[in-house]
Amino acid sequence: MAPISALIGFIAGMAANAAAEAYAARRYAAALPAGFAPRIASPFGLAMGAAGALAYGALALRWGLQPATLQFALFIADLIFLSRTDLLARIIPNGCILFALGCRLAFFAWAIPYRPGGSEAFLASLAGLVLIGGLMALAAWIAGRLGRAGSLGGGDVKLFAVLGFYLGFEAGLAAVLLACILALAAAVLRGRKRGDAFPFGPAIALAATLLIVI
Repeated sequence: MAPISALIGFIAGMAANAAAEAYAARRYAAALPAGFAPRIASPFGLAMGAAGALAYGALALRWGLQPATLQFALFIADLIFLSRTDLLARIIPNGCILFALGCRLAFFAWAIPYRPGGSEAFLASLAGLVLIGGLMALAAWIAGRLGRAGSLGGGDVKLFAVLGFYLGFEAGLAAVLLACILALAAAVLRGRKRGDAFPFGPAIALAATLLIVI
């Protein structure tokens, strides 16, 4: 199953990347680099395809064939899409947040009546959404008071809340810490200076994917 899942992941990763580039070119053309044009088989698109293959292959090994696997697969494709839009235009679309929430709610619509412990899992996930979302909203407010308002945007806060919904509070908190470490490492490697705008979405997406498949 893992090889087939990896192939599906490669296609999903490339498709999500191409769709994100087309979306950004249509909605945020002024924010894109000069001469940018969406391409399906670009080097970045192939890289996202490879990332999707790794994620879906690991997902199949970790979760097997069950309804939970489908919601995670859709969520990972969504994360690839929003990572690309954040890299290109510094935006995490609200549609991506709503799509992720919809996938999780659809899973619980099945899990609550048919899966043992479904109601308890839903309440734990809901607590994760509220607590992680609240903590990150507080962090964004504190950053604003300290003159660092752009360091944690509204899209980042909403995405962190979604992570809490998928992972619960404890794993969600681990994803927050991992995302901060990944973002800091990326900023250092790319030579970003303090105060420079930096897309947080890809680091959040990678942290979420790692917590889901490990």
